[in-house]
Amino acid sequence: MKLHLTLAILFLSAVIGGFAIAIQDDETATVTKREDIKELMELMNSKDMGLQVMQTMFDSVKALGTAIPENLFEDFTSEVNFDELTELIIPIYDKHFSHADIKELIAFYQTPIGKKLIEKQPDIIKESMVAGMTWGQKIGAKLVKKLREEE
Repeated sequence: MKLHLTLAILFLSAVIGGFAIAIQDDETATVTKREDIKELMELMNSKDMGLQVMQTMFDSVKALGTAIPENLFEDFTSEVNFDELTELIIPIYDKHFSHADIKELIAFYQTPIGKKLIEKQPDIIKESMVAGMTWGQKIGAKLVKKLREEE
């Protein structure tokens, strides 16, 4: 049980760490661009989507039969500081998008279709993760079958 719990915590930590894997020097974005990136992240409901992704991952680990205490997700998320994570992600957006790009993205997410994307994105992510898990399980089953046949 302790092994499963440790693995679950490491797995969830890796998911969160994955959001900030490409950290670079935070000084490169101008103050105005930094504020616009924060605005973009707020428009995109990044915090809510991050929580939903973590919940889906947690549920996936539980579905595998891992013995995880019910309060682990709440304990885990109570330790998450989204402001800190935002500060880690700002340089990533700064690296990949110009300030003009960020302004265009903000404008897009304020349009009806942009708002619809924001509204539908959590369901799309959740359904995509389930589809990916199902797909991965099929591939895994094929590989196990192949290995057994080779024995």
